[in-house]
Amino acid sequence: MIYLPREDTYFFIDALADYGGHRACEIGCGIGLALLELSKRFGLVVGTDLDLESLLEAKESLKKSGVENVELIACDKAEAFRDGVFDLVAFNPPYLPSEGLGDRCVEGGPRGYESALEFARSGERRLVDGGRLLLLASSLSDLEGLLKGLSGLGLECRIKARRRLFFEELFALECSRRANFDDVAI
Repeated sequence: MIYLPREDTYFFIDALADYGGHRACEIGCGIGLALLELSKRFGLVVGTDLDLESLLEAKESLKKSGVENVELIACDKAEAFRDGVFDLVAFNPPYLPSEGLGDRCVEGGPRGYESALEFARSGERRLVDGGRLLLLASSLSDLEGLLKGLSGLGLECRIKARRRLFFEELFALECSRRANFDDVAI
């Protein structure tokens, strides 16, 4: 199921503009708009998604744009990669609260942040020392619960950017490992 770009997509892309480095990964890359932005600032960019139709759309878009430093991988989150390889792991996860998870593109779990925590759990392990996670969150979900969960993963987070829309406020959260944090049992 393809998630078509909306306000959150463009806000996410704007938030990515400050990052650069050797390797980046976008979890749930969809049709690849954020990958285009990342490809300008990183030597190698990897996009993951479970939806093959989205990946095919991203492949075509990247090809038309002449982008050659992006690889697409059909996998769950960042599970296909070894630990400690990316300078940045970014994702715009499903974040709407829902009991049934009928639309996995937008519904993030009962409190709206459960999918984001799963993405973060997978992504943070793939970060190099000093690497960053960048994720999108919404005021429609339990932001306090998300921040508490991210802290439980050993991450310190700050609000990098925010954008008020008609019906919600979006937050770009930048997270890094806490200094001297002992391994957490997951």
